[in-house]
Parts: sequence; C-alpha cells; structure tokens
Amino acid sequence: MSNPTPLNWPPELGTSGGSIMHWVHFQAHAFKGDALTTDIALFIPPDAMSTGYKSDYKNLEMGSGGASALQAAQAGKGTGTAGHWGESLWDTAAAYATGTYGSGLAEMGAKFIQNALPEQLAAMASRSSGKIVNPNIVSDYQGPTSQREHKFTFKMMPKSETESKTVRNIVRGFKVAMLPSGGDANSPTAPIGMFGYPDEWQIKFTINGREEGESEDSSIFKIGKSVLTDIGLDYSTQDTVAFYEGTSNPVTTEMVLTFQETGMMHRTLAEMGF
Repeated sequence: MSNPTPLNWPPELGTSGGSIMHWVHFQAHAFKGDALTTDIALFIPPDAMSTGYKSDYKNLEMGSGGASALQAAQAGKGTGTAGHWGESLWDTAAAYATGTYGSGLAEMGAKFIQNALPEQLAAMASRSSGKIVNPNIVSDYQGPTSQREHKFTFKMMPKSETESKTVRNIVRGFKVAMLPSGGDANSPTAPIGMFGYPDEWQIKFTINGREEGESEDSSIFKIGKSVLTDIGLDYSTQDTVAFYEGTSNPVTTEMVLTFQETGMMHRTLAEMGF
C-alpha cells in the first residue's frame, strides 16, 4: 500500500521563508498492520496548548475497629469518661427489657435493641456522650483511572476554490480515519457483519521547524498514541452561509477535533516529556 498524499494547511505552512514555522502533525495508522493511512499538518490553534494530569484518590473510612470500641466501652462502664456512652446505652436497654419503664415500653425497647442497625446504635451512643468516634479517614490512591484528552479547533478560510478543495480533503481524511471500516457490508447504507477498528493517531508538534521527537526533552508536552473520538464541523461564515461561486465549497470551515490517548500516564512518560 502506497503512502497517502500529505496535506497541509495553510498552503505556506513550513515552506522555505514561510511565515508559519509552528505546526501540529497528525498521522493516522491502521489498527492492524500499522500502515500509514493519513498524513496531515495544520497550524497550531490556541486551544492546542493545553493538557492535564490527574491522580485519583478515594476517601476511605477506616473506622475505629467496631469490636475493640465496644470492648473498651464495656470496660469503661461506670467511669463517667470514655465508657459513659456505653453505660448509658446498655443501662437504657436493660431498663426497657426488665420493665423499669413499664411493660409496654419494655417490650418496645427490647425489640428496638434487638433489631437496631449499627448506625442507630452508634447514633444513640454519640448523642448520649455528645461525641463521635474518629472515623480515621485516609486518602486511598486509586491509580490512573482515565486517559488524557486533547482538543484542537481549526478555523480555515481558503482564498480560492482550489484551496477550498484542499480543506475538504483534510476534513475527509479525519472523518475516514475516525470511523470504522465496513468491509463485510453488503451495501454502503446497511452494513452487516463486523466492523473494523478505526485508525490510531500519532500527534507531534513542530516548533520553529523542529519536530518534538519522542526521545528528546520537550519544553511543552508530547501526546501519546491516540484515537479520534469526536469531530465537530461548522461551515457558517459570520452567522450566514457562503460558497465559492458555482461550487458547493464553503468559504469557511471550522473543525473541532477531540483526541483521547490510548494509554495511561505514569512517571516514566512524564520524565520523557509527555
């Protein structure tokens, strides 16, 4: 399979003496076989210069050890200090059970203590003492749980019908590489069978005509192997529509691309400039 025709926008991108020497290079590779399918270089839009790093933690309540706390409370009965809540709880239960508060209340109290949930007993204890047990909450590291996303917004306003066709081919290149193949389809509109995986992308920045390579340090950030998850297209021109005379080629094309990395970030990648 021959390599695809490289597409650039704007036309003067990277040319000798050109005014645009910073660009982002998108190369799509087939999921199986890794053959190059799409080769597009575009100017770096303002929203491309942002990324993010995240570590996920979960607040985990360790508790105080239920059985140990209960034993301590029982051991401290009658001291009027740490075990006072236990004394109040057990004495109240005993009073209900023996009928000190009346036979009807005794039966109700016994049933309550018998069927009480741990949360209810804990609430009775804390209200009796005016204190709560330290829940001993810790931050439990969950590991990397999501991949980074990168968004690019390109607004392209070609100056001629020929340039408009180049923009059309660029948009088509991204759409084709993003969508699954339907090689087993029996018709273009009603595919059956299995779909093939979409292509995967390598995205690299070129700064002052020099590509940010994977093996060298980067002053900004590098992007790992990614998939294209969303394409947004807007062909309006200043809240109206405009086409080149006699054609269906729009005067303005705004394209928003959202990529998601396929791998998780970790320390070694950060040290490599990702």
